[in-house]
Amino acid sequence: MKNRVPLKEIAKNLNISSATVSLVLHNRPGVSDETRTKVLQQLKDHGYHEELKEQEKETIRRVYLLKYSVVGYHTGKNDGFVNSMLDSIGQEARKLGYDVVVTPCHEGEFIKVLQLINENPLDGMILLGTDLPLFYKNYLEEFQSPVVTVDTKMPAFECDSVTIDNRQCIYKAVDLLCGYGHSRIGFIYSCFKTYNYKERYYSFMNIAEERGIKVDRSICFPVNPMMEGTYDNIVSIMQESGSMPDAVIADNDAVAVGMLNALSAKGYSIPDDISLVSIGDSLFCRMTSPAITAVQIPGEMIGETAMRVLNCRIENPNGTRCTVSVAGDVMMRESAARKGPRTDLPEK
Repeated sequence: MKNRVPLKEIAKNLNISSATVSLVLHNRPGVSDETRTKVLQQLKDHGYHEELKEQEKETIRRVYLLKYSVVGYHTGKNDGFVNSMLDSIGQEARKLGYDVVVTPCHEGEFIKVLQLINENPLDGMILLGTDLPLFYKNYLEEFQSPVVTVDTKMPAFECDSVTIDNRQCIYKAVDLLCGYGHSRIGFIYSCFKTYNYKERYYSFMNIAEERGIKVDRSICFPVNPMMEGTYDNIVSIMQESGSMPDAVIADNDAVAVGMLNALSAKGYSIPDDISLVSIGDSLFCRMTSPAITAVQIPGEMIGETAMRVLNCRIENPNGTRCTVSVAGDVMMRESAARKGPRTDLPEK
């Protein structure tokens, strides 16, 4: 065949072994993504089209990655966490022999996009549902392929899921603040009702009761989940309320930054007057002054685990359903400190 050259010549051109070229030609593991890409291009350039076509027929599997988002809300405001999940899903998929078809889905399109995917099924689907509202209707009842939900749960649909261990994240935040001597701890959370933020709220209430913390409902309230909206909500609440807590836990980083800005604008010193802890640990937490202490959510581990769970479901469709919860670690920064005598507080 014209332009066809021996494998050893391709190996010589790339300064690698003939065995490595052979591994790529036969789609075997043990070759880095970078080297595999270079070898595949050489094989295509030198006449190995039929072998590569057969390889694709035999080995390529494809899965959907459905990314649901509400414009301006959690997914759009937390690109670092979301991107780390997406990247790790892609990397693990390639290791397992899958192509990933990324499909964005915005608010109002969910049912339509599900129908389109179901009409063109692949081997499986990962549903990234950070922004997904709590659906109590089974919209996936007739779905043909295996599904793994990530960063959410769908109570009406039985499927595998990989979620954040929200209770443990909240427990670590409360434990940190209690260890610093804080007894009046507030909790601000998103007014946008998703699985994560509902679970974090109830986890805080239960853990506060367990730890003997008296929950003042006036300092546990929902806020607009965007930074600017949180800022406005907090300023209004401070104007109406005659007191503020010793410490506050924010259920996500955008809310934490909005809270920090509002407190600073009203003359509060962080952490001298009020300690602040967030759940998430995106880049936002490291850009503020002071930097925000946060319970870090490991997006890479969540994404990698989700792809492995989906692969297990594809290979064993009748296996037991599983829910995997991934916990986070506290990242200490300047926004949380041991309770001491307050400095001169601003006038309310």
